[in-house]
Amino acid sequence: MRIGYHADRIPHAVVITGGEGVTLAIMSNVSCDSVTVADVAGLSFSAEVIDQPLEASNTVVVKTDAGATFKLGNAVEDDAGVTFSYQMLQ
Repeated sequence: MRIGYHADRIPHAVVITGGEGVTLAIMSNVSCDSVTVADVAGLSFSAEVIDQPLEASNTVVVKTDAGATFKLGNAVEDDAGVTFSYQMLQ
């Protein structure tokens, strides 16, 4: 998974799938702090390219082929770049 830059939209930060063995699910309008392992069970994950803005109100859930699951969110973009928080769920 990569965080990219899209000059034609705001926020500029976008989530892009990258590499084999990584799948993503986007939870729109869901606080990263509220996402638990139980929430992940019902998500649809994709290995296809996703060009989705990384907005403060969205959470990205990442699964690896090694069985790890992470959540990332709370994105804040400014002139210097973008910051976000992440946590391993399992």
